[in-house]
Amino acid sequence: MPTLIIEDGTAATQSANSYVTVENVDTFCENYGLVSWASLSTTDKETSIFRGMAYVETFDFKGEKENYDNPLEWPRYGIYDENRIDPSIDLLFYQEIPKGLKNAVCRASYEESIDPGVLQQTLTSNVKSEKVDVIAFEYFSSEPSKAIYTSILGFLKGLIRNSNTASIKRI
Repeated sequence: MPTLIIEDGTAATQSANSYVTVENVDTFCENYGLVSWASLSTTDKETSIFRGMAYVETFDFKGEKENYDNPLEWPRYGIYDENRIDPSIDLLFYQEIPKGLKNAVCRASYEESIDPGVLQQTLTSNVKSEKVDVIAFEYFSSEPSKAIYTSILGFLKGLIRNSNTASIKRI
């Protein structure tokens, strides 16, 4: 399993693969009362972080990547975050990994630890049953519950384009 390599906002390494550490998610889950996270092994936590990152990285973020050689979407520049409290510092500097982004990864990682793959939309068929004569189809749900999605999207509001419709780019 790969090691977590944290992007600190400087894009100094082209091998960064996370915005958060296991300790960041530990603190997040403790603060939000998400107690099941604490019982996971370090390996399970890291695996959940990789899956959470994969999900969060699919969003269409505002601004432009600071370094296109960086495998991650952040750091970015030219971002106006309407959710910031101090209007005098609305423009995020390119070497800043926003707290909302880190919180979104923490929440996505937690959700992935509870139900692995819940945030990963599949491109395979979700046919549960078919009936050929008098055509009838029944499909499995492939989308995460609205409550999970809303909790993650709430942290990203202001950082993504079309946050009201939760625009997700397909990779």
